[in-house]
Amino acid sequence: MLLYTYGKVYRVVWTDGRELPKDPDPHWYGYSVGKWTDDYTFVVDTNGTDPRTWVDNAGRPHSEDLHAQEIFRRVDRDNLELTVTIDDPKVYQKPWVALKNVR
Repeated sequence: MLLYTYGKVYRVVWTDGRELPKDPDPHWYGYSVGKWTDDYTFVVDTNGTDPRTWVDNAGRPHSEDLHAQEIFRRVDRDNLELTVTIDDPKVYQKPWVALKNVR
């Protein structure tokens, strides 16, 4: 699970090897699957996000075709780096990437 202080909500990330659904029913936070790619990197793919939600707190829109990928990487003992790639060809001309260092 990912826990968020903003809005005090959580999101389930399945880690049992399942694939993303091909035609998911929309959910508020989508449908997420994650896997470790090495000892320091956890990758989460999400689809099926309800189009009434926003991509971020700034209110950027998305369609039902949104695919998001989050890469959580442990930089050192005290720091994580989060890279988010947003791909939604109905709303954005090309995928875009956001990078954030998390303490």
